Amino acid sequence: MIKSEFMIDLLENPNLKDPRFDEFKKHIKQEFFTAKYFDIINKLVKNDQTHLFEFWTPIDQDREEKNFFLKTLIDFDSHYSGGLSSYISRVQSLLLSPEKRLQPFRNTGIAAPETYDLSNFGADYISAEQIGLSHLQKSAFVLVAGGLGERLGYPGIKIDIPFEMICQTTYLKYTIDYIKAVETRSSAKAHIPLIIMTSDDTHNHTVETLAQHHYYGLSRDQVTLLKQNPVPAVKDRYGHFAMEKPYRVIFKPGGHGHIHKLMFESGLARQLESQGFKHLIFLQDTNAQAFNALAAFLGVTIQNQIEFNFMAVRRFPKETTGAIAKLNFQSQTKTLNIEYNVLDRLLKESGNSQGDSPGDNQYSPFPGNVNCLIANLHTYNLDLDSHGGEVPEFINPKYEDEAEQTFQTPARLESMMQDLPKLFDRDEKTGVTLFHREWCFSANKNDPTTAKDKFLLGLPPECAVSAENDFYESGRVKCELSGMSVGRSKVEKVLGIPICKGPKIVFSPRFAISLNEVQEKIKSGTIKENATLILNGQNITINDLTLEDQDVLEIHAIDQAFITIDSLNRRNPGYMFQKLDLQELEEKRLPPYILIRGFQFTKGSPKIYHFNESGHFIIQPNGDVIRVS
Repeated sequence: MIKSEFMIDLLENPNLKDPRFDEFKKHIKQEFFTAKYFDIINKLVKNDQTHLFEFWTPIDQDREEKNFFLKTLIDFDSHYSGGLSSYISRVQSLLLSPEKRLQPFRNTGIAAPETYDLSNFGADYISAEQIGLSHLQKSAFVLVAGGLGERLGYPGIKIDIPFEMICQTTYLKYTIDYIKAVETRSSAKAHIPLIIMTSDDTHNHTVETLAQHHYYGLSRDQVTLLKQNPVPAVKDRYGHFAMEKPYRVIFKPGGHGHIHKLMFESGLARQLESQGFKHLIFLQDTNAQAFNALAAFLGVTIQNQIEFNFMAVRRFPKETTGAIAKLNFQSQTKTLNIEYNVLDRLLKESGNSQGDSPGDNQYSPFPGNVNCLIANLHTYNLDLDSHGGEVPEFINPKYEDEAEQTFQTPARLESMMQDLPKLFDRDEKTGVTLFHREWCFSANKNDPTTAKDKFLLGLPPECAVSAENDFYESGRVKCELSGMSVGRSKVEKVLGIPICKGPKIVFSPRFAISLNEVQEKIKSGTIKENATLILNGQNITINDLTLEDQDVLEIHAIDQAFITIDSLNRRNPGYMFQKLDLQELEEKRLPPYILIRGFQFTKGSPKIYHFNESGHFIIQPNGDVIRVS
């Protein structure tokens, strides 16, 4: 038997004088022979975690489970900054003194931030977009994807959810399609990196999805997966670890703020800068709309030499979206993301009795953060060198009792990637760029019931139905801004959420990655209420087009194929909107990605154009194709 001061501390600890631990003390020395095991047990006891051992069985029973239990906690103790004791101390500090979450913002002047407003698609928007397009090839993309879709009613990883039902494009595929489209348009044959932050919940699924789809056309060395380490969940305000079952502490992802620490510890941020990349673009996992604004967002960042830029929208008061505010500290002014519940209390404490209330219009003066961020890579590395990417943590439990002693469900410390500016100390220039909400922000983060409740409160539902609806709407807006006449079908409610059934317009990134590019390729035309337009090819030009109600034009073309459409006007019935009935919803025989929407599209037998050979082609008014070269 190896002697250990940890074991002596353990056996002499007054917390173990309870008779329930007598049997545990008798056989613990015979079961474990390493100082690491004694050390972690000692730390747990000293931090009031003795409840973890109440289930301990007699010697030689559950040996494998006991080893797993202790090794898991040893691993956490080694990778968390300050170790297990520090984690518990931070949890207790925040829970026993909840005012600490407000403390950093108190005694500051709070005001709405200055914004760069690109919400009206004017000349400033097009100018910024053109600048951004020329610099996208020098940007690396970071996708935070540590979450499962269970809360949405989807059993897999969220980035595998199709966000539109016509082509059934998933969030991950669309992200990679956009990157490939940027590469195609690059004169320097760019090789753009994609960094995906995963968790224990999503890592293996993400690896499988990428392998199954051959990385959606990217080379394997372009994609880097950074897996965040999970953190223990606690069951009460005293920081007692929650148990899933005997020998299993509940661990959860620690929030997307971990991405900064991972970028630092992996050396990846420095490596990217050494390779000549200038910016990092951080993306949330279920917001495909951000890609509409991305080129203009980067352009504003470069135009104004912004070192950290928030993509933002006009925000409704009390909306459960982080607000962006300007805070005047004694030594400097910072533009920061503040959670909605903290903002309301701060405003009231500063003398605004209405708290988070409307300004001159229906919106809050404080824009909403949509979690699409751009960081200047050089400045980002300097900041990481200063603090190691460890952004402030918080805990946000829901209590089941008025005394706030016990949680409804276990909670954990977490951090957010948008909180990086809280650590800025060199007057880094922080910007806020405002876009039209449906153009850049329509996340899928609520199940149908929660989404309906939010809609009834006058708030964005943010679910599969609304995300798909807004995706088609942005396509309609692109067509209208290009000179087309676009109808709108009657709005219906599906699962209590409003949706406009058509027209359904799907532009792949291969067709266009900017508004200006759409305007150059589409000249004129008319699209009726329930028509469908699908364009998937880089060199498609529409001079004139008429799509009657229920008609479809669907084109897929390789990059070497040039297609021109002149006055096309022929009937070609295609995709029909079909609402699920109650029996279909209750039987749950359809795939989950359909059930969380409450509708699907049935496809007739439309003519679909595939151009798999290089050359120049014209689609004539009657729909026939002629080759001109």
